[in-house]
Amino acid sequence: MSFILKPIDEVSLKLDIKEPCGVGEYKSHDLVVTWVYLPEPELKQLKEEIEAEQKRMMKAAEDLKEGQEMPEPKITDRSMCERLIKNIEGLLTDDGKEIPYQPELIEQLLNMNYVAVPLLEQLGTVISGQAGLEALAKN
Repeated sequence: MSFILKPIDEVSLKLDIKEPCGVGEYKSHDLVVTWVYLPEPELKQLKEEIEAEQKRMMKAAEDLKEGQEMPEPKITDRSMCERLIKNIEGLLTDDGKEIPYQPELIEQLLNMNYVAVPLLEQLGTVISGQAGLEALAKN
């Protein structure tokens, strides 16, 4: 078996959504989320950006004076999803028509806890550099 030495630029992962629909009951839905697959130098830079932002926010919290508000974070779950998600397949309207992916949908998805939790878990997998391994494990 041979291997073509060409980096990939995206990876698609199945996202299992468990929609609550009664006491102890749920409907299972599958989406396919296509993520940007960052090469190692870009992944390292992204991790450094996240770490720097975490330090900035911790410093702001330490320096916060009474009556002051915390500054808005520059990096959020939403901004990271908008930056790294290329496509989501399987989103439907009430009448069953497919909804084409647009980054504006991220906010709606993150406002549904039962979608946000598995989506943000996948985001963590992508940022950790393990998305390619997860895709292989699911095939």
